[in-house]
Amino acid sequence: MSERQCRLWLTPRYWFRRLVKLRATPHDVAMGSSIGVFVAFTPTIGLQMVIAGVLATLMRTSRPAAIIPVWISNPVTMGPIFAITYWVGKLVWPWRMLNGQGEMTEASELMAGGLLMHGVDAMIMMTVGGILTGMICGAGTYPLVKWMTQRYQERGCGRVVQVRA
Repeated sequence: MSERQCRLWLTPRYWFRRLVKLRATPHDVAMGSSIGVFVAFTPTIGLQMVIAGVLATLMRTSRPAAIIPVWISNPVTMGPIFAITYWVGKLVWPWRMLNGQGEMTEASELMAGGLLMHGVDAMIMMTVGGILTGMICGAGTYPLVKWMTQRYQERGCGRVVQVRA
């Protein structure tokens, strides 16, 4: 593989084009990508591709379309994603984490080593925040990917797949 091909392979545009070019109905591609985006926001590192594949299988939608968006949570984006999901979870979760002195624990304290002391509470907040954030982002992904896939297939660039009965 040449250096140019390697650089192309690492770009988000390449993966988005692969997603749109999948040979499935626009609904299946869009539903699969929504599942993948949803799972990408959950704190299930190491299991995200498996979870997305299982959910796509259970919902009878495109497994590749579900697995591709999971890669938005990678070592570079994981910190910001988890910070956002923690913040959202902290806003909606009714119980608050307290440190040893009965004061609120801030995210900066958690990142500075307090995560081990408050690990379960932090994971609950990140899970709740990840589910909410994932639902919102996944719901926004569906119409965009469906429109892009329909447009790609209607232009004759890809094989149009018949909707199954």
